[in-house]
Amino acid sequence: METRTEELEIEVKAATAQTTTEGQQISDIQWKLEDAENRQRRNNLRILGIAEDLEGQDTRAYIVSLFKQAFPDLNGWDWEKEIQRAHRFPLMKKKQALTATNRDQSYPRAIIVYFGNFLLRQAVFEKARPNSKVTVGGVSFFSRPDFAHATVERRWRLRQMIAQFQELGAEAYLLSPARLKIRAFLLTSMTQGWHTDKIKLMEVSRHPTSCGIKNLFSVIVPSTICDKIDFWFSLLYNRALASHW
Repeated sequence: METRTEELEIEVKAATAQTTTEGQQISDIQWKLEDAENRQRRNNLRILGIAEDLEGQDTRAYIVSLFKQAFPDLNGWDWEKEIQRAHRFPLMKKKQALTATNRDQSYPRAIIVYFGNFLLRQAVFEKARPNSKVTVGGVSFFSRPDFAHATVERRWRLRQMIAQFQELGAEAYLLSPARLKIRAFLLTSMTQGWHTDKIKLMEVSRHPTSCGIKNLFSVIVPSTICDKIDFWFSLLYNRALASHW
């Protein structure tokens, strides 16, 4: 009986290990598919802020006309040729699009614009970033990269984390496509006691942690594991606050 129990325990451990491995493989495949989708969208921009139905029946023609007026210094480009497609988010995805944009149900859906040339796409993006809206003919708009839906959702979650870290006095940044960069200055006397925690943090994040000087703690966190590292950041920053004050 005891031998049979041991055999069953071995089988359970083997099955658990296999399940874990297969789960990781599925996760890796999902990540690769999402990365491939983001690469396919690299020539796209989401144009936000344009009221519903303002574009009329021909969204592409409207965008061509709007961009000609908004970016006269780029009129050396053939807008008719380079703006190959433009459309709103489909109606069936309206709720999903609004939820991913800013949680405001009254916000107009984005217009997705496909550029034939990435350099022009990048030039428009640089001139119409979210913090520098463009206004022409009474219409104000800005642009965002057209990431995959899963990436957009993770970026939104990371923004919530950024707000929390900034409240703790840390510098937090959202990197493309969906990574979190944290910088915080710690007391030099604490670095010895933090060594173990930082090693654990590195193991969980699977991303290099840099420490240029003794009292500088900096880490870039992939969004795919942001839930797992939330505990460690809470632990580290709580210790920092307790020791500092």
